[in-house]
Amino acid sequence: MPKNRLEDWVYLSLISAEYPRSAWKLIKKYPRLGLLSTLTIEEIESVQLESAVKKKLFSSMLRAKVSRVMEKAARLGVTMISIDDDRYPPRLREIYDPPFLLYAQGEVSLLHQPGVALVGTRQASLYGQRIAEELAEDLASRGVVIISGLAKGIDAAAHQGALRRGTTIAVFGSSLDWIYPRQNRSLAAKIAEQGLLLSEYPFGTRPARFHFPLRNRIIAGLSLACVVIEAAQRSGSLITARLALDQNREVMAVPGNVTSVTSQGTNWLIRSGAKLVQTGEDVVEELPEPWRSELMIKTSQHQPEEFPPLTSEEEMIYSRLYLDEPRHVDELIEETNRSASELLALLLNLELKGYVQPLAGKYFVRRK
Repeated sequence: MPKNRLEDWVYLSLISAEYPRSAWKLIKKYPRLGLLSTLTIEEIESVQLESAVKKKLFSSMLRAKVSRVMEKAARLGVTMISIDDDRYPPRLREIYDPPFLLYAQGEVSLLHQPGVALVGTRQASLYGQRIAEELAEDLASRGVVIISGLAKGIDAAAHQGALRRGTTIAVFGSSLDWIYPRQNRSLAAKIAEQGLLLSEYPFGTRPARFHFPLRNRIIAGLSLACVVIEAAQRSGSLITARLALDQNREVMAVPGNVTSVTSQGTNWLIRSGAKLVQTGEDVVEELPEPWRSELMIKTSQHQPEEFPPLTSEEEMIYSRLYLDEPRHVDELIEETNRSASELLALLLNLELKGYVQPLAGKYFVRRK
């Protein structure tokens, strides 16, 4: 794409960050855009825009900001993909209000591969996090790109699981230079290397409450299906599920504890007709053609992850751990009559072999 045409889309992206309706009015008036930055006063006046927007369009500060965005994108290795670019994801282009410019960092080709959204609560239980990781890992190993929102809880667990045996796309509710939450910065760095970071917001855009429902439409729009793992009755994850339904995507859910607030939303989805999901194969079976057939072939060839055998000492420690109930090192020392150094060495071996997951505060749970 010629640089000056891309600059027009950056212009619109900057305007849309403050005045989204005005940006769409300009696109409807000039669907092929031409050179937006060279529009005359008369041409701008022909579009009913707020006076502040008209003033901004002719602002030298805006022109300078466009140049800074272009320079920063080049410096950070960020690709800008406009809605008329062949690299723009076709599924996203079909939704009611697609973003007209995407900022992408990582493997852009993932936008054209089969993707499934995995979403859920930020206040995830150990059960929810484990299921999110395992389901994402299972799907990723079958060739499915996992799409989520980089939030703490279910989102982060899904990204982490996907990276073990495949790849993932993280959609931001801020610009790519404003990672939120900050605790996921190292995870974002891994995704940039092995997957794709994506945003519709120009550099310097902080996260805001109203950004996240807008982000959710992108997550749903990129996906062939949406799987909800732990969600309250009123939550952003159910918004994503509703958006997916509106976009004719399949909606599925993982069942949860009937006494848990964060399972009320998922259990309600299942009661309302969403498919109950337990494995990656459950998800693949519901995907539209031709992806379903292609992925089912991969599923038939799918080799489950092999875990190395355990020594008798490792087996003894492993037998004292649980999936959903964390156990502290001190408890295990007392039960096994092993020294702290001996026990920690055995737990490290179990972690490296994929059997155990360490938690904060020297707690441990089974991974499988």
